Amino acid sequence: MDWLTFFSQLLPFLGAGIGFIYGAKKLFKKKIALYMQLIVCALGCLMLGRLFALVNLVAIGSIPRGFQVGLLGTFGCFLFLFSANFGQMDGLVDGREKEYRKYRLLSLLAPACILAIYLPVLFADCGLEIKIVTAVIVFPILEAAYYNLKHLIMPDVDMGILDSIRKYNFVALILSLVCAIDLTLSAFECQIGLLINAVIMAAVCLVLVPTLDRGAKKWTI
Repeated sequence: MDWLTFFSQLLPFLGAGIGFIYGAKKLFKKKIALYMQLIVCALGCLMLGRLFALVNLVAIGSIPRGFQVGLLGTFGCFLFLFSANFGQMDGLVDGREKEYRKYRLLSLLAPACILAIYLPVLFADCGLEIKIVTAVIVFPILEAAYYNLKHLIMPDVDMGILDSIRKYNFVALILSLVCAIDLTLSAFECQIGLLINAVIMAAVCLVLVPTLDRGAKKWTI
């Protein structure tokens, strides 16, 4: 078993797991906003994806290249993050007014950065299957990153909803970037880079839900 790979999976598993448990305890203790419930579910998906990879490492000594069930954890994570911002938040803070058009356009910088991170995979010597699978996983990351940046830079509405969760949106945007980097480094099998990125990912997962919780206390959706 490759110990660098093991710790590259273990650290995000622990970070996402602790974040998920913290959020799950909030779910059972009191009624919380659906927005926060979706974020907690996102970390749960990421945790399960890394758990599958760890089980593979322990059982067979490696993680299958190309498609493997663990990647669905990342895919599901960003579907939940996208659903939270698009389905629960965006309609409240953006009435499609013309004066907000510049913020909608500036927000395209986030998916552009994610695409720039993914593009080297197209030139990697990793096989067509890995390139296609990586592209599929990157798609919800693009969508989630767009809305995180949008809600980070847009002026707030009268209710003060956005101001209370700007720090969360910044943290979630960082999570999008490090997960995209993780996919690219995996395609190149850069183990040292994956380990460094895993440390950052674990730290981001640890603070994601507590950061949101502090802001979400000011409102209920």
